[in-house]
Amino acid sequence: MDFTQFDSVKRAESGFDYHIKCAATGKPLFDNSDDIYADNGKPCLVTLKGREAASVRAALREAGKARALAEKDKGDEDEETSVNFDEVHDLMVTAGCIMIKGFKNIDREERPAKAKDADWFLNLNRFTGPSEFKSFVEQVTEAANDRAQVLGNASKG
Repeated sequence: MDFTQFDSVKRAESGFDYHIKCAATGKPLFDNSDDIYADNGKPCLVTLKGREAASVRAALREAGKARALAEKDKGDEDEETSVNFDEVHDLMVTAGCIMIKGFKNIDREERPAKAKDADWFLNLNRFTGPSEFKSFVEQVTEAANDRAQVLGNASKG
């Protein structure tokens, strides 16, 4: 059996399209001025690299080093013991920006969104903790971490 079909590391680099859902309803979004939930053949897609991609892992290591240096520079300030959702959101945005390769059928102020717009996109709504409906940053993070997104039905099992 040729195990190349399970090379999620290589396939994660190529990326995949993820159909983004409304953060308030959980319904898939479409570029449809009449009804954003009506399928007109123009799904709102975010093109992502998978979390296992070598470039993503390297960039996340560098971001982690920078964050560790910033924490070290803070010194012994009083630490909060509760979860700070703003900090969690910001960490997720940093990771999400690294994974986003581009957009399809998503505009920013009447122009097509580009990869450089990732920060804007991921901050349109916030991670606020467990919820039935996921913010854009949660959706992107979960999709990039989902090996099935890059492998598809490799095992057919």
